[in-house]
Amino acid sequence: MVHFMAEKKIVVFMQEDLGIGGIENYIYRQAILLSKRDITTIWISGNYSYIAPSYEEGLKNCGLIIWKNKINRDELYRLTKGSRDAHIVFVTSYINWFVMAEEFRTKNTWCRMDNFFFVNHFTGWMNYLETVYPKFRRNSIRKRLSTVFSKMNNGGNIRYFSSRHIKVMEENYSYNAKGQTAVPSAFEISKFDEENARSLYRNKDFRLLSVSRFDFPHKGYLLGLISVYGKLKERYDRLKFTIVGYGSDEAQVHEAIAKLSEKAQTDIHLYGPASPEGLVGIYRSANLNISAAGCCTTGARNGTLSLPVRNYCCDCEVYGYLPESKAMTVSTVPGMPAEGFIEEILNISEDEYVRKCKDSYDTFNDTSAAQLLIEDLENSVEGAVLSESDIRFVNKAFRKVMRKTKMLGYKNAIKEKGLGRIVKKRIKRLFRRNS
Repeated sequence: MVHFMAEKKIVVFMQEDLGIGGIENYIYRQAILLSKRDITTIWISGNYSYIAPSYEEGLKNCGLIIWKNKINRDELYRLTKGSRDAHIVFVTSYINWFVMAEEFRTKNTWCRMDNFFFVNHFTGWMNYLETVYPKFRRNSIRKRLSTVFSKMNNGGNIRYFSSRHIKVMEENYSYNAKGQTAVPSAFEISKFDEENARSLYRNKDFRLLSVSRFDFPHKGYLLGLISVYGKLKERYDRLKFTIVGYGSDEAQVHEAIAKLSEKAQTDIHLYGPASPEGLVGIYRSANLNISAAGCCTTGARNGTLSLPVRNYCCDCEVYGYLPESKAMTVSTVPGMPAEGFIEEILNISEDEYVRKCKDSYDTFNDTSAAQLLIEDLENSVEGAVLSESDIRFVNKAFRKVMRKTKMLGYKNAIKEKGLGRIVKKRIKRLFRRNS
């Protein structure tokens, strides 16, 4: 595909909230990089959107423009000066936002507009809408969604964060991924720091690290890793463990730690949430990173020896060393016990340790290939690929998802806080809106 040179480039991210998570980290990093390239960046959020404290300063400094729940047509026209040579790229990981952009570019054609759906998960009704329906309706809903995703695939509108996402989408919606499928990198490539790796090896402490959202059983490996650490601590006094993360299941993390020996508990550190900038230093001070998905790949990009871990499993199973395990950063297939790998790394030679750190680094830092920039993304078909009927169907299906999500939220809130407190909070909110 021949890329045209746009007079003005704008990237529009569409995402309900920016709490800490994989896609949220991606948007944050891209916003920072885009500001360095003087690309106008817009975030279309939900009406009551949330920004994690660790993102606030960086997003403020990068000049991110924030719109609530809609595409501001007049402002977008002004930002592009109404030029035919401008280029607007819409990016989201949720199908309801994707169809919003489709509807917008059907009615507004003053410049080139490309629309992308970045697949960032392999389960859940927010991502696979048919799963919210009763079993007797799922096949018909899936069939209709297959038509929608096939059109998007044929138009070059879909990209994926991992090969696992490609496989699940292809199998679920009966299409074959075409052309370029990877999302653009949100990282700047820096040189591998061999001196840092050797310094880590020579340190008297061996620092084990895991970065994860406390969301179980999705990230259940963390509970297993705490147990593994406790066992190894009995044999290796120099072993320390840092956990970076937060989430609704934090109580289970504390419960798992409480089962460890007093000595093991002393040398385990719950860091809490960290900004992407702060994480760089944390990764670079760790001897071994055992994490899933982007938390694994980010560690590897920073030169930290990293092992990808199994999702949706409360034992801690890993898939071996990078680059051989590259395809397993998002996986639920059975792996191998982490304990043996940790113990092996505790006992390898310095040169072998540095080599494995370099292997992790090289796996996700391809300096030979030209870096694809998000502002230069183009669909293979210019213009909207979904019909008005497709858009109506997706919006209807997503409304059902949101209703179920809201009801589940109320149910959990009542269970945790009691019906009386929830009713009082709701009345206060309604009063504030009407006052």
